[in-house]
Amino acid sequence: MWCLLVAVLALLQTIPAEECIEYEDHEAEIHKCCSYVPPFPRDTFRECQNQAEEKADGDKHDFMACLFQCYFNTLEIVSGDEDTLNQDKIAEYLHQMSENARNILLAAYKECAAKTTGIVDVCNSYAMDIEMCAIQLFERQCPDEMFNPSEICDKVRAGVEFC
Repeated sequence: MWCLLVAVLALLQTIPAEECIEYEDHEAEIHKCCSYVPPFPRDTFRECQNQAEEKADGDKHDFMACLFQCYFNTLEIVSGDEDTLNQDKIAEYLHQMSENARNILLAAYKECAAKTTGIVDVCNSYAMDIEMCAIQLFERQCPDEMFNPSEICDKVRAGVEFC
């Protein structure tokens, strides 16, 4: 019995504690890991930004939820106040990306749409939640032509969680 206990303790000492990436410490580098530029048109972004500022009353989360709700509704990526993603419309916007990048991003949006439900507060967070989820999945599978290798970026791509 003692031998078993000693063996278990020795094993526990050799197994490293689960690693995570301190997001705040590496935020700037994390944003440069994948040189992805959203392919959506920017012409209505400013108008949505102004509307979101009015609705959010200084709250950062509400601002982002309102911004993405307005922007994705305007682009017809999300249907009205419903939690419905228009994947055909997203595919139209992604046409200028490489086939590999486009397929990765479309799969990410599809996966995120299947598991995301918005929360309605000041605005419905569905569009924001979908976008954040899709970008995070895309960055973890960043195509080689867009990937900027570094120690942190390699960890992000390997799926190491953020703390």
